[in-house]
Formats: sequence, C-alpha cells, structure tokens
Amino acid sequence: MILSLVEEHGNDWKKIGVVLERFPLNVRDRWREINADYKHGPWTPEETERLKRLVEEVMGEGDVHTLTDIQWCGISHRLQTRSRNQCRGHWS
Repeated sequence: MILSLVEEHGNDWKKIGVVLERFPLNVRDRWREINADYKHGPWTPEETERLKRLVEEVMGEGDVHTLTDIQWCGISHRLQTRSRNQCRGHWS
C-alpha cells in the first residue's frame, strides 16, 4: 500500500501518514527501508563486528558521550548494508 501512496503523493509523508494512520516520520523511515538496497533478516557476525567497531569509533569522538548522541544515519552509511533503524535496533 505504501508503494501506491508514494506514487500518488510523492514524499508528502504527512498525507501518507494520515491514510495509513501512522506518524509521518515512521512512514518516511519505512519507505527508506523498503526502497533502499538494505539487507533484511539475521545479521551476519561480520556485520555485527563492523557495527561494533563503527559505534566504538563514534563514541571516541569528542561530541558523542552517550548512545543517544550517536548519529545512526552516519553509522548506516558507513556500514552500507543496514538502515539506521536496523543499526540502532541491533545495537540496543
């Protein structure tokens, strides 16, 4: 259903959210996961290890002090196989 709504409304997440009875940001995030070439299913040990290294690198930077400070979009971009929500969820 989200595919047809995006065709009809473009990226007007507010309109699509009303139709789906979801928050606009949730609709946008779901669309990004569906539309991207992210892997789905279980994480490989290699992905988990890479995620661990990336989070450790980010936590070592000066402006990141807690897990809530992590920019998961940046982690996802560097990992290249999982969305920001997948990364955050797997880490939690």
